[in-house]
Amino acid sequence: MYTLMISLLISTILGGLILLIHSQRLIMDKLYHQELAEDNTLSALNWFLETDEDGIGEYKGVLFGTATDSFHVQAAYWGMYSLVNVRAKHGRAEHHRSCLVGAKPQDVSNAALFLDDTHFPLKLVGKCELKGTCYLPKAGVKSGHIGRRTFEGRMLVDGEVKESLYTSWPFQYTAFLDAQRDLMEVYTGQLGDVPINSSPIPEWHLPAHQYNSMEGILLDQQTFIGKYKIKSSEYVYIRANTRIEGGIIIAPIIEVEQGFQGNVQLFATDTLIIQPKVHLRYPSAIVLSSPDEKKPGYIQIGEGTTVEGVVLNSTEFLGLTESDKAFTRLGKQTRVLGEVICKGRTELRGEVLGSLFTHTFYLQTLGSVYGNYLLDARISRADLTNDYVSSMHISTPTLTVAQWL
Repeated sequence: MYTLMISLLISTILGGLILLIHSQRLIMDKLYHQELAEDNTLSALNWFLETDEDGIGEYKGVLFGTATDSFHVQAAYWGMYSLVNVRAKHGRAEHHRSCLVGAKPQDVSNAALFLDDTHFPLKLVGKCELKGTCYLPKAGVKSGHIGRRTFEGRMLVDGEVKESLYTSWPFQYTAFLDAQRDLMEVYTGQLGDVPINSSPIPEWHLPAHQYNSMEGILLDQQTFIGKYKIKSSEYVYIRANTRIEGGIIIAPIIEVEQGFQGNVQLFATDTLIIQPKVHLRYPSAIVLSSPDEKKPGYIQIGEGTTVEGVVLNSTEFLGLTESDKAFTRLGKQTRVLGEVICKGRTELRGEVLGSLFTHTFYLQTLGSVYGNYLLDARISRADLTNDYVSSMHISTPTLTVAQWL
C-alpha cells in the first residue's frame, strides 16, 4: 500500500512537470511569434518610409514573400506631420505601432540662416552669434551700431556664407496646402462633452476626437491626451492648468497662458500669442497662415519661452504672393529648438538652435526701428542635434520617425 502511494505521488509530480514544461514551451513559442510580429512592424514601417515619397497613403502586403508575414500601413496628415499606423502579423501573432513621421533636413533646409536678398546687408550688434551655413544677401553681413553699442562677438559668421539671391526656399507648399485642407474637415461634437481632468488612453489608430465651436473656447483645467482636434471660429485661450499632449488647436486667434507646458500643434489665421515662460515640447508647431494677404499674420512668442519644433508664419504657403508683411516676434531669452520660418519680418531677441528662414529682420528699440538688424541674438545650427526631424513641409524629404506614440 505504501509503495502504491509513493508511485502515485511520483506519477503526479512527473505529470505536473511534463504539463509545466509543455505550458512553458507554448508560452515561449507565443512570445517568439509575438517578437517576430513586432519585428515585422518595424520592417513594414521601414519599407513604407523608403517607398512612399509623400508619407501619406495606405498599403497592404506581405513581407519576405510569404503570407505568414503580412502588414497594413495607414498614413495621414496630423498637423505638420504624418501620422503612421502600422499593423503587422506573423502567423496568428499581431502587433501594432503608431508614430509621427517627418522629414530629415538636408542641404538648404539644414542651414542656420536664410535671409532673402533685399539689397541690404545684415547688421549685427552686441553679443550676436551666427553658427552654421548662412544664405545671405549679396551685400553680406556687417557690424552695426545702435547708440554706443557695436558688434561684440568674436566673428560675424562661424560657418560658410552663400548668396541667397538665386536660391529657393526649401519648402513644398503643396504638402502644406493638403495638410491645411485636412485640418479644415467637418468637425463634430461639442467641447462641453469633454470631461475635466480625464482623458482616454491614446489610441492613435482610431478616428480623432473632434470638437468645434462657432464661439470662442476657453480651455481651463482640462486634459487632452492623444488624438484631439479642437476648432473655434473665433478664438482659443489655453490656460496654464490645461494639459495637452499631441493635440491640434485651430482658430483665427490663439493665445497660450504664461506657464503652460505641453506638446501641441497650434494653427491660427490671424494672431498667435505665446505668453512668457511657456514650454512647448517636441514635436510642437506654431503655425500662422493668413488667408488675407492685406492682413498679414502676427506671431508673438513671449520672454523666456521655449519651443521645440517649428514656428511658421507665411501667406505664401496658401498660394498668395504678397506675403512679405507677415510678422514674427521672438522676445528676450526665447529659445526655439528647431525651425523658424517667416516669409515676412522677424524680430529675434532670443536664440534659435536650428534654422531660421526670413524675408527681412526687424528690430525696435526705445529710440528707433532698424531693418535687417540683429541685437544680442543667437542662431546656431550646430547646437541642434543631428537626429532632429522636421515636419513634412521640406522639399524632397528623407522621411523618418519624429516621435513614437
